[in-house]
Amino acid sequence: MDEKKFAVLNVIGCHSTQYGSFEDFLIAMSEECQKRKIKSIFLYPAIPKSRSFLQKLKSCSEVVIMEGKWKLDPIFCLKLSKLISEKNIRVIHSHWTPTAYNSTLSGYFKGVKKIFLTKHDSFTSFYHSKFYKWISSICDRIFCVTSKIKNDLKAIGIPEEKLMVAFPGVNLRRFKPIPGAKQKLLKTLNMPCDSYIILSASHARPGKGLEFLIESASRVLPSIPNAYFIFLGDGPLLGKLKSQSKKLGIEKRVIFTGAIEDVSSFLAACDIFVFPPSSQSEGIGLSGIEAMACEKPIIATSVGEYPLLIENWRNGVIVPPKDSVAIAKALIELLKAQELREKLGREARRAVSKKFNLNRTASFVVDFYELAREGSNGG
Repeated sequence: MDEKKFAVLNVIGCHSTQYGSFEDFLIAMSEECQKRKIKSIFLYPAIPKSRSFLQKLKSCSEVVIMEGKWKLDPIFCLKLSKLISEKNIRVIHSHWTPTAYNSTLSGYFKGVKKIFLTKHDSFTSFYHSKFYKWISSICDRIFCVTSKIKNDLKAIGIPEEKLMVAFPGVNLRRFKPIPGAKQKLLKTLNMPCDSYIILSASHARPGKGLEFLIESASRVLPSIPNAYFIFLGDGPLLGKLKSQSKKLGIEKRVIFTGAIEDVSSFLAACDIFVFPPSSQSEGIGLSGIEAMACEKPIIATSVGEYPLLIENWRNGVIVPPKDSVAIAKALIELLKAQELREKLGREARRAVSKKFNLNRTASFVVDFYELAREGSNGG
């Protein structure tokens, strides 16, 4: 067998319901592997919903669908072990903690040369702490999407040399200002031409802080009656959030779109983007980064990487978590100051372009894949 030819298996543990920056990052990694003559294989539990994303991914890699349980699944491990042998897989890279149970074990017992894991959130319960201490003993590296995640893992005893910060990149060619985007969306949604659009995009689940944004909407609308609050995404709390807006009497100014495959046109159309998570376990929050790339002023809570990325009132606004009053105050001030919104938006894109370079991060990760070819320990 030719030692120079090998495959990398990226195990994606969640269902792909949209085409966002994470999907762009996977394509960039696959293209980088292709340049270096490394075969990329992506394993999903179900076919990604975005046909455009799937088509691009298949153009430079192989996609395998394999269902499995999130926790230890012996049948899945057996299937994965067979795939490792058949495809000459030398590297396994797991994304999200649940997939690591099966993929890490399978790779370890099959003698895969390099095992990597990307951690996307700061959730470190007692159970997870024990798991990460164990997994760090057989993983070559754990990639952390924020500095906070790295520090959290270091605090529970993970050796620092095992931890690497790898900020996910943003495709600046997709997420950018689009002239006429707002007028087009207003027409599509049959909204008045003088409306303001306040946007948020996330999975409606506990910890995302969406209830505090809805509460802030009830404080904003008496002062800015032509404001509309649009929520992109679905999730288990969607019904509760709809009931909350109705109870507050603002349901005509709050729009829930459900899951959106490509959010770029919405981001380019909004006046302000709000990223309101209430949990400190929040990871990078790519929707906010994408909005900044579109030159939109952002109001974000002080969680994850945002306090390090945003210079308050220079390229965005930072508010405390769970503080609907602070969110409302910032919204009213920004909605009344167009020049300030435009200034914050320009600085936001500049900040993102420096820190979240898509191709640079992809190349950085693939450099570690190369260690499987070289047979090096990588320091």
